[in-house]
Amino acid sequence: MLLKKQYIHSFVVMLLLLVTFSTKAQDDCAGSTAVTDLTGAVCATSSVSGTDQLGAGSCEEGDFDTWFSFVAQGPSATIDVSSTSGGFRPEYLVISSDDDTCAGNFTLENCIDQNGNYTSISGVTNGLTAGLTYWVIVSSHNDSTSGTLSVCVTNPIPAAGCVDNEDCATPATLTLNAPGGGSACVNDCNTGASAGPDFTGNNCQDLPNETVWYTITTSAATATIDISLTSGDMTTPEFALFTTNCTTYTTISCAEGSGGSATSNGITVAPNTTYIIGVSNVSGSTGTFDLCVNQNVDNSACNTNSTMAATATSMGSPLAGPYLPGEQVTFCYNLTDWTQFNCNYIGAFVPTFGDCWDPASFDGQGMPVTINTPLNVNGVIQSTFGPPGPQNPCAGDPAGSWNWFTAGSATYNVNGYYPAGTAMPAGWYFLSSYDPVTGLCTGNDPTDPDFSFGDGDYPSCGVNTFDYTLCFTLTAGTTSCGTGATDCSVSIKTFADGEFGAWASLGCTVDATQSVPATLLCCTAPVMTNLTSSTICSNQNVNFALTSDIPATYSWIATVDNPNVTGESLVAQNSALINDVLVNTSAVAQVVTYEATPTGTTPICLGLPQTITITVDPLPAIPTINTVAPTCAADGNSTITNYNAAFTYTFTPAGPTAGAGGAISGMVLGTAY
Repeated sequence: MLLKKQYIHSFVVMLLLLVTFSTKAQDDCAGSTAVTDLTGAVCATSSVSGTDQLGAGSCEEGDFDTWFSFVAQGPSATIDVSSTSGGFRPEYLVISSDDDTCAGNFTLENCIDQNGNYTSISGVTNGLTAGLTYWVIVSSHNDSTSGTLSVCVTNPIPAAGCVDNEDCATPATLTLNAPGGGSACVNDCNTGASAGPDFTGNNCQDLPNETVWYTITTSAATATIDISLTSGDMTTPEFALFTTNCTTYTTISCAEGSGGSATSNGITVAPNTTYIIGVSNVSGSTGTFDLCVNQNVDNSACNTNSTMAATATSMGSPLAGPYLPGEQVTFCYNLTDWTQFNCNYIGAFVPTFGDCWDPASFDGQGMPVTINTPLNVNGVIQSTFGPPGPQNPCAGDPAGSWNWFTAGSATYNVNGYYPAGTAMPAGWYFLSSYDPVTGLCTGNDPTDPDFSFGDGDYPSCGVNTFDYTLCFTLTAGTTSCGTGATDCSVSIKTFADGEFGAWASLGCTVDATQSVPATLLCCTAPVMTNLTSSTICSNQNVNFALTSDIPATYSWIATVDNPNVTGESLVAQNSALINDVLVNTSAVAQVVTYEATPTGTTPICLGLPQTITITVDPLPAIPTINTVAPTCAADGNSTITNYNAAFTYTFTPAGPTAGAGGAISGMVLGTAY
């Protein structure tokens, strides 16, 4: 069975060929002439066949079919066919078999037909599999039966250095020079490489021939790149620039060249972003080439030197994560030398937080609760009308202050990082001291970041070296694992006052976002299993054991200082036993409240704290017994004073029988002490 694959001119004609070919072709297939030299130097020859196995069609018009075959050793073959007869105008098909024998079902791989007066023809067939047999079926455009046919096959073994990056998923890395630092180039080859993607329809980004792959990563200030591809072997080189997804192949740019060159300049790209480049040749030829990529800086970049990093973890996790549930992680963002392109002042620091963070890390407006290092103000209002005074009341004042605003408090002005009119996310926005509407700087300052300038030496817009630092601490959620919220990333993007504020000059739209990607290390938190209360006598050791359902360590502390009790630990202790010696200094029972927190050990995992109450009973007062010797055991007379009502006292007279007189002794009964 002959299947349509490519280069067929008429689908209807090929359907007719399917029936004829599958019933008649096997005898000629078995007797095909083998081409054994695949360097193209030694050709195989045969007289012209006198039988017609295929019939005629728009791709193959001849009546007589002569069969040749070769075993591929590489993915691309150049096949040259010629005849000694002037009346023979050669054309040929290349076919394969699904079981690599003449008994299998055949698939059309290529069809070469020049439709003219010639005695030789040449074509390239790609996508061959090394070790499989392919048949070359030669016929004549004008049905000539005379002469000798010659078939030459050039099918080189792929060079190792030409196929090491043939897989889109494992591209070679091309390290770019800094913007303005010239092109970064690589000299490589695609001989023997696998074919690239061939999308539906006829597209510039189609790479159906031998393709090799490269990855590039743009710099923070990059806005566009130039790509140049030149080759002395490939007359129609081509390249395509994609995002890094080798499944969807989102196209950024592509170019199909001629004369051995393909170029594209000013390709818009994102800063700090990785892309992949596929290199191939439109006509299917292979060989060596030079690929060069040049980065171009966008003059509107203002934030060109900034970093974001985790600087501390409370439970010893790596700074880059993964973090443990309940772990406190400190992040710091640093910006050096903000550049006032088009007089743009820095106006906002907008953070993005992953879903792993405990909601308690943020206040009701979404701002981190713990700010270790708040944003600093650099700018100072300049004197433009003389010294400070009524005519220039703001001179010398700080330029303004940083304030947290919720999402939607500011609107993006231009088509840049966001489309114009987009509501801005929550973040730290600058409010100017000077109100450009009123000309005042006290009591009437703008309260809306949309009507404010950023941090700068207003109204000056010269070169400055403003630096900023912002540090804050977040706590990883203890319940995040159960909800699947394990993204612990943190990022910050800066914006200029021309993007959302009172300034009207475009700039800073390509400033990059700095991020710390991290995840949550999910674990099983211990659950405490001990009792939650106990009672002791004053001056006793609490001796309260802490236990949980899995191996754990414990931290405990007395949460409130009871003024009637001494000995409680008001500083956190680390042990599995609450061992304070508590003394009740009052005459009534007192309560000491502890909080104990378990931490699992395999791996370290913070559990929920438990409240434990310890009741401390007081010591009984020593009674004073005043006695009169009774005359008999039955009429003892005594008074007991200075006693604690919480205790029971029993008086037992001692002595001889009635009338004899004697000593009296007393015994106090109460809680042991």
